Amino acid sequence: MILSGSLPLGMPPEIFGSLATYAAEAGVPVIVNAGGEALRHAVTRRPDLVVPDGDGEQPAAADETSGSALLAQGAAAVAIPAGERISVATKAGQWSAALPGLADGSAGYGSPGSLVGGLVPGLLLGWSWPDLLRHAAAVAAATDASGHVNLTEYERLVDLVMIETRG
Repeated sequence: MILSGSLPLGMPPEIFGSLATYAAEAGVPVIVNAGGEALRHAVTRRPDLVVPDGDGEQPAAADETSGSALLAQGAAAVAIPAGERISVATKAGQWSAALPGLADGSAGYGSPGSLVGGLVPGLLLGWSWPDLLRHAAAVAAATDASGHVNLTEYERLVDLVMIETRG
């Protein structure tokens, strides 16, 4: 289950948390791409992956959306895009993926949707974090402003992604 975006007016901020609980109880993996109160409620329900979004109802402070803080609150993994780098933190370690020259965000890194879309297949198939990040970075970079993934560009970029293990 992917819980993503801003909540409609009038929707209680704990709805993502409730939905994450129902999905987890049914054995369904949960990915949360949210910010503000929606993120704060959902992360405590132990989602499989969190991609913080600063566009939530209330902007979250940087320390509240850091990978280590979100892991401590219950997330199994946290992915944070920043410039030409995508970083992932888990309790087992930290990794980052980079495609040099894409720091301006024009190739999709600025779009959490393309990053989340690139992370989903590998997460569900149990890929290693380096493989998962390589795929996600290439998908995000090959996505245009309308959300279309250029598969030829993806194939060109996937082998150019540099993976770094930290911690």
